[in-house]
Amino acid sequence: MLKASVLKHMKYPSHIQRVAEYHVAREQARTQADIPEQRNSPPELVHMEREEHGFLDPIPSPWHPFDGLPDEQSHFDKDGANRGCADESSIYSESSTSDSSSGISDASQISEYDSNNEADDEEWELPRPGPQPSPGVNPAEPAEPDTSGYTHSIMSRSLYNYVKAMFKLFDIKLPDWNTVRREKKALRGLLGMDVHASKSILNIPTYGLSLPKVLAQEVANPIVSPLIDYFPEEAHGRGIYKLSQSKKWLEELDPISRAPMCRVGERDWFLFEPVQITSDEVVIPLFFYREGDVMCAKCVTPDYHFDGFSSNLRLTFPAGLPFGSPQLKSVVVSSFDFDYTEIAGGDGTLLHERCRHSVYELSLDCVTWHHVPNPWRAKENGRIIRHLPISLYSDDTSGNQSKRWNKHISFYFTLSGLPPSMTNQNYNCHYLTTSNQAGAMELAAPIVSELRTMSNEGFPTFDCTIQEEVLLISSVLCFLGDSPMHAEITSTPIPGNALHPCRMCALYSESVKEKATIAYVSRFFMIGPTGSCISAPPRSWGQIKAHCYEVWYMAHKPQRKTAVEDSSSELGVKDILNRTLIDRRYAILAPGKVPTAREKVFVEELEQIFKELPETLFNSFFELDGFDGCQDTPVEILHVFLLGVVKYMVGDFMRSLAPKQKPLVKARYQSFNIDGLNIASMQAEYLTRHFANFIGKDYRIVLQAAPFVLFDYMDDDQLELWGALCTLAPLIFQTHIEDMVEYQLHLIHHIRKFLYFLVRSTAQWVNKPKIHMLLHLMDSVLRFGPPPLYATEKFEGYNSILRNASIHSNRQSPGKDISVIFGDYRNVRQLVSGGYFYDKQSGVYRRASPAVISIFLDNPSVQKSMGYNAETVDVTSAGYPAVRKWKVPTGLKVGIPPELQAHLRGYVLRQVNQISWNSKTVLAAGSFVTYNSGVDSKGTPHLGQISHLWEGRKGGRVVLYLCLSPFAFEGVDTFYNMRKVKRQLEGTFISIVNVRAKLNVQHNCHNGECPITLTRAVRLERQDTTNFSGEVAHSDRENYVVNLASLANTLAHRDFSGIPFESLADRSHLSSLHEGLAKWHASGTRTGPPGPLEAVDPALGT
Repeated sequence: MLKASVLKHMKYPSHIQRVAEYHVAREQARTQADIPEQRNSPPELVHMEREEHGFLDPIPSPWHPFDGLPDEQSHFDKDGANRGCADESSIYSESSTSDSSSGISDASQISEYDSNNEADDEEWELPRPGPQPSPGVNPAEPAEPDTSGYTHSIMSRSLYNYVKAMFKLFDIKLPDWNTVRREKKALRGLLGMDVHASKSILNIPTYGLSLPKVLAQEVANPIVSPLIDYFPEEAHGRGIYKLSQSKKWLEELDPISRAPMCRVGERDWFLFEPVQITSDEVVIPLFFYREGDVMCAKCVTPDYHFDGFSSNLRLTFPAGLPFGSPQLKSVVVSSFDFDYTEIAGGDGTLLHERCRHSVYELSLDCVTWHHVPNPWRAKENGRIIRHLPISLYSDDTSGNQSKRWNKHISFYFTLSGLPPSMTNQNYNCHYLTTSNQAGAMELAAPIVSELRTMSNEGFPTFDCTIQEEVLLISSVLCFLGDSPMHAEITSTPIPGNALHPCRMCALYSESVKEKATIAYVSRFFMIGPTGSCISAPPRSWGQIKAHCYEVWYMAHKPQRKTAVEDSSSELGVKDILNRTLIDRRYAILAPGKVPTAREKVFVEELEQIFKELPETLFNSFFELDGFDGCQDTPVEILHVFLLGVVKYMVGDFMRSLAPKQKPLVKARYQSFNIDGLNIASMQAEYLTRHFANFIGKDYRIVLQAAPFVLFDYMDDDQLELWGALCTLAPLIFQTHIEDMVEYQLHLIHHIRKFLYFLVRSTAQWVNKPKIHMLLHLMDSVLRFGPPPLYATEKFEGYNSILRNASIHSNRQSPGKDISVIFGDYRNVRQLVSGGYFYDKQSGVYRRASPAVISIFLDNPSVQKSMGYNAETVDVTSAGYPAVRKWKVPTGLKVGIPPELQAHLRGYVLRQVNQISWNSKTVLAAGSFVTYNSGVDSKGTPHLGQISHLWEGRKGGRVVLYLCLSPFAFEGVDTFYNMRKVKRQLEGTFISIVNVRAKLNVQHNCHNGECPITLTRAVRLERQDTTNFSGEVAHSDRENYVVNLASLANTLAHRDFSGIPFESLADRSHLSSLHEGLAKWHASGTRTGPPGPLEAVDPALGT
């Protein structure tokens, strides 16, 4: 009764009006409270937190203007509006986060994937018109909201019923759970995203989504499709930052895996079809690529072989011409004049008739025939062919909330043609299949089959960028995973103690004991007889396949199972699927065992399959065109470097610390300045005590903090080793390669220097194959680009989403349930993103109505729930730079500097707390920035520490200024091997447009001999207690060093520091091998060198 009265009263017009007036009054009061008076704040107040984080007091007036300040007009666009600040109604919000460390660096995706897949705490307005249906494409009716959630936020049935009951109290009726399930099933049928079922060769049912249909949705998605690169880009080794600039895509794809055609204007041009260019020369295009925005082709001039008895002729060209061959010429596609049907001789005879529709590719032992026209011309039927290479990934993850047991093998992928700002988001990570019963090879078989079908026939879909139907083809550009998964995919043994520990080169040892000889150690570290760096012979993908077949044949001969295993070990192959079949066959045919009828049928079917379809009994990737398992499984820096090399080093050092030293290490961690490093917080206790449980992000913190936390407790040998490691790490995590040649030179020198100190400590490191894989990183960089591009952390982060889906399965058919959940998510994602789908009933491509699309486009919270962050994709639309947080803590408030007010005459100045310089960088008091003249942006930068930040307003104009303390550029500190800088006495102020980069700068505690004191109050429940812990008490405020170990903004740190690198002499590398072997021999370990010293290393015996 009471409830009915209340609901009735709420509908009265007078009640509605009073509620509206109340909200308006409350909003006005809140707005006035958010703009406090700040001009009379005493400048002498000191904020206590600044010293805790290494921030120093601002230098007092006078403040001098920087010589490179821009003219006032240069702050604004032509219309006078501020180009950097967001609308005042949004930037005066107090909802911004107060942690300046939440800014994101380009290198932040390697160890913790929650940077680009989540929107910032504040929700800036993103004005953009929703995509409207084009003529001839009918909008669908608004879709029913997915009230039960999707992959990122699944709702259980019990929780849904509870929410339904709550809504019912307010006369809002939600559909029944079964109704929601029926609607989801109907959507899967409407959008064609049904779950595909199949059975593996071991008769295990598997379920997954269709790869062609997932790719088709991406091309039809207006958020994704405009950003896809369908052709490789020729960057000439400059500005490498995405996979479409990779050498493999540009130069090393097989002809069957390349983009077969391109459209320029209204003309379609195909590979291996003769064309006549505007200079009247006839050429044959072999590669299509982009150079900037220009479509180009690598073409060969054919040889003409005339038939003396007729007018026929043969067009030939050399086989296997590489992209860089001098026999190929670069031709702009727009200069193509006539296609093969229009080229005619002087007598009017058409060329394609004289050559009988054939072009021949000649080699010494083979002739390849190409039909003219290209067979794809008939298949595409007037449609553009879209080439979409993918980066495939597989991993095992627990399907339990405890992250233990119930292991699921899963496959995901990203589009290789998308920039990293997109692929690093969960929105663009795509699920394919999973199972807690089938192995990786069984799950991969349907995926490979679909890829082969697409390579041969294509798959039709709608391209929203050109509003046309297109034909899709795809291939695997690279396969990503950890070391065990890479071993399974490449049919090689798990490295560990294997005699063939490397999948990429022919590193081999006849026995485990032979690994402790100078010969093997030299091969392991790729050091030649003179100490120079040598390249090991690469492994052959074809040879691995042949060896796997050889093992199968051997298993059919009358011999023991152990003989087959020994042969497999000697050959360095291990096909998991084939080995499982061999083991099962041996178990059935074991002596003394009577096989059952079902077992007999299994053996008979196995032999029959081998006669008819032998490839189904082996690694399915052997049959994938354009994929080379030895070269296309790049060195993955999360598992090889962070969870390999760095893990070994951290564990080895931390275990060597004396108990009395650990509190000192904790104190230094607590005093470490994390500003500019993309570290959210420093958990000193955890980093000191629980190093054995570190994950990737923890090792990143240690790498950046080690020079200032751990170096003081190292001996000279450890200092050299860790110094080399901390110098190498920023190169490995560099996301943008300005010059590939220079980068390769620096990378190999730094890796060799690190390995020099490592092997000198002991040659026993040869038992860790990940150390050897570090030497192959150069090959991966040359083939694919910067290492973060093929780091697996973004996929590792996606495992939690799969685990969430597994938890909401009834465990009766987990593979199917999880695939259904991801299929439903894809349908919701496609509809709210404005993606097109084919309507079978009407025969046209449709998309959801604007009301449905606005759910996603107009709600950053919905975007965030799907793992999409628009700001990282389109930085220009976010209005940077802009004030991030207005309210200044009391201890940081200062009076307006008279010099700044004089410079900005007529402006109303207001101190602000934080400024978002871009979507990834936040500037606050205490931050160190480099700056120079806005005109001379490439000149030598200056360094300064921000004291306070100011916003100035004059009418409709807004400017942002920084008052900072300049630092002088000094020599190199020999202890840290980093650039020293010294604070200057007079302050200066600069415009935000003068800022070039944000750096991490640390106090030079070693030079200042800063003591550790028990003055840091221990905080519990957000309150200070009477207990105190250690912290570093800085002895001065002038002497600092630029942290060259920073993994954020690595180029800016290295360029500003300008520290020259001196490579070691070749003979030094050779001597380090002998020294390391001697130490290994002296240690007397169980796996140490066999026999006398001279048998291990003849040089040491003498």
